[in-house]
Amino acid sequence: MGEQERKNDLALKISKLQGGQLEAIEEYIQQLTELPDAQEAISEKYLTFWCGEQLFGICISQVMQIIQVPEVTPLPDVSHYMKGFICVRDEVIPIIDLRLRIGKPEIAYTTHTCVVIVSVQNGSFGIVVDSVNDVETIPDENIHLPLKQDKGAAYLKGIVKTGNPTLLLDMDELLESDEVESVLDASKYTMDKE
Repeated sequence: MGEQERKNDLALKISKLQGGQLEAIEEYIQQLTELPDAQEAISEKYLTFWCGEQLFGICISQVMQIIQVPEVTPLPDVSHYMKGFICVRDEVIPIIDLRLRIGKPEIAYTTHTCVVIVSVQNGSFGIVVDSVNDVETIPDENIHLPLKQDKGAAYLKGIVKTGNPTLLLDMDELLESDEVESVLDASKYTMDKE
């Protein structure tokens, strides 16, 4: 039976209903039409945090853990924003300072400074942020794609303009893939030597 035939059949059956049955069907149809449409905007949860005066966010599905800044073991010959690595539950995790990565001046860490450990590509990274703000549900419709960036700012996934303007980070782009591999290799080598 085709869709139009089914609609006609339902209309015929509904026309035969009486009183309370008709009202019950009307109420049920009203409830069905109020259900969210599968094509409506999808919402994702984001961890938001401060870096300087700017609010940033990353998809909560990439966040593994948030910890206070531990002692960081430095790595030689790496980018200036690469602080070194830490060991968390027998895993070596490279640490970057987000302030330095996005071109802000380095500041002394405070009691609010923390490391957000995220999963990227084939490993985990820690990102030093000034302070964690909140976990927010952000509908896709509120996320605006950034203007075409030069390669240096390709890590911007989108901009949320409602409430506090928030820059959403694409964690896979925050470090270039060859950088990720070299840092992971260096931290593994350092761990093996200990």
